[in-house]
Amino acid sequence: MLIPQVGFLPASDPRMQGTIEAIQENLVYEGFVYRFKSTHKEQHLTEGEGAFIVCCFGWSTL
Repeated sequence: MLIPQVGFLPASDPRMQGTIEAIQENLVYEGFVYRFKSTHKEQHLTEGEGAFIVCCFGWSTL
């Protein structure tokens, strides 16, 4: 998901849009992104399995 931020592809590129759509369709469950397909979430989550959390670190240019 960092591809547009590092300048490899623009966020508007069809490949990037396809990637985002595929993640939303297959890996998002109840608003969180997981590494397993969302259709199997209730059956396959192990105790302690968590979602990916988006982190960002700001820095000052002062």
